[in-house]
Amino acid sequence: MIRYVVQLELRIQGRWVAVERYDNAHGFCHWDTIHADGTTDKTPVYFGDAAETFTRAITALQTDWPAHRARYLAELRHD
Repeated sequence: MIRYVVQLELRIQGRWVAVERYDNAHGFCHWDTIHADGTTDKTPVYFGDAAETFTRAITALQTDWPAHRARYLAELRHD
């Protein structure tokens, strides 16, 4: 695997909005938490090679999406 992106998006008022993203852009594997105000927290993640990180990213977002959705929607209510 050379490049990957695994992204959680929400449909809000008719448009898709990125909320969480795992990718290996910028030369390293990382997890982006995208906030309602447009800022992003970037956290390096390493679970072996890129293929293993890709697989774990899918599992993490499938498991944790309700919490990520709740976080983002709470941020929208406070903007």
